Amino acid sequence: MIKRKKLVGIFLALIFAFSSIPAGFATAFQPNTEEEQIIATTSDSSGNINVLDGRISDLLRSTAIPKDFHDLSKSNYNADLKAVVVRLLYTNYYFKPNASNEIHVSWDVAAEGNPIAMHIYCYDMDEKKVVTSWTTGEISSDGSNGEGGLKFYYLNPDHKYAVAFQSAGLITLTGSAVIHH
Repeated sequence: MIKRKKLVGIFLALIFAFSSIPAGFATAFQPNTEEEQIIATTSDSSGNINVLDGRISDLLRSTAIPKDFHDLSKSNYNADLKAVVVRLLYTNYYFKPNASNEIHVSWDVAAEGNPIAMHIYCYDMDEKKVVTSWTTGEISSDGSNGEGGLKFYYLNPDHKYAVAFQSAGLITLTGSAVIHH
């Protein structure tokens, strides 16, 4: 009887542990509340590079929806991606689409361990929801399949959009990204 209670307890603990991991689906996404927002520090000294760090233990992270605008018609937005994990890692700025109603994203990342895919989300700040997303192929630790690019298109020209990155599992991804027109 005691063995059965231990097994039931372990089983319930596993169910609780796995149910607290956020899903990688756009429809299951919920942005962090304002109380949870911690914005990463930025450095404009070398071409507007911003450090986005998703480590839970670090104070440098951008797991919150951005509040500041970056004009992509004037310059690209360069992000140094540090520790992209299961929490959504936003750029520090939001963007408006180009004249063709598009926002382009390029990346170069590597996995820290086993190969893993990366999710890239386009969050409509006016509608308060993810409007489109893309999942890469598996990215390895040597960076194989770690470079790519996409465009989010048919965007509303009057809306503001944030871009977010997420690992498809518990493997950390690091690298860089460029958001541009």
